[in-house]
Amino acid sequence: MPLLGQARAGEDVGIVEFSNIPAGYASLRLTLNGRLTANTSEWVLLRFNADESDRYDWQQLAGWGRQITADQELNEGFIVLGGVASDLAMEGAACSIVADVPDYASPHWHKTVLAANARRRRAGGTIRLTTAGFWRSCDPITSLTLLPAAGQFAAGTLVALEALH
Repeated sequence: MPLLGQARAGEDVGIVEFSNIPAGYASLRLTLNGRLTANTSEWVLLRFNADESDRYDWQQLAGWGRQITADQELNEGFIVLGGVASDLAMEGAACSIVADVPDYASPHWHKTVLAANARRRRAGGTIRLTTAGFWRSCDPITSLTLLPAAGQFAAGTLVALEALH
């Protein structure tokens, strides 16, 4: 898997962006491991091509212990990709998100993303979250923007973008 870009926050940072993404691969894989500085929200948001319009839809399925919940939003300005540990999490807790974007350069189809997320609960235990996201655009993806719903990505957070053949 060719590495297209990587960012490790040396200090707290508000936005991570990968631009000038080349065409020619089958899919993209975005990986995040880290936490946020906020103590109110743990959500990581995703946008394609700096598009802030309401052309995004997403659905999530979350499981922890023996409980399962679902959520969805339509006509949003972003996809909620997943959640990571906040300042309220136990010390040293980092959470991971792995997201695939198939056929990202195609001019024929709306773009989709499928993400898997593992994170710690504030009260202890873990959450397994799966997100299906849609961007209602046939434009080839040339940039990805990740931003926290609140706060910043904490120092030490790693974000990588890889190409899949």
